Amino acid sequence: MVAVTQPITIETGTDFAQGFQLRQGAKSTDLLADLAGGSGRAQLRTQAGGDLLATFAVEIDPGQSLVWLRLSHALTAALLAEKAVYDCIYTDASGIETRIVQGAATIIRSVTE
Repeated sequence: MVAVTQPITIETGTDFAQGFQLRQGAKSTDLLADLAGGSGRAQLRTQAGGDLLATFAVEIDPGQSLVWLRLSHALTAALLAEKAVYDCIYTDASGIETRIVQGAATIIRSVTE
């Protein structure tokens, strides 16, 4: 499986959800990734190895080869940074860990409180 590099935008004070459909290779014509029996974990940090800003809830839909990253409105409201990075590590059923999604995050402050 090839890691997807995708920038995301998080709006503070709102629920965040972003889905990623994973494939076995880098081409859009490659077969969908087999995510059965696995789990994921994902974090938002100031930079690689930097301060932890948030931990995403990770949901896996193996039937659609989808990985969803979610943050509640309470968590996004606490974000003060404007720029960050994130990634998601997938652990397959045999315990092998693979980075599957990564990228930059732009955080937009909410005007309405």
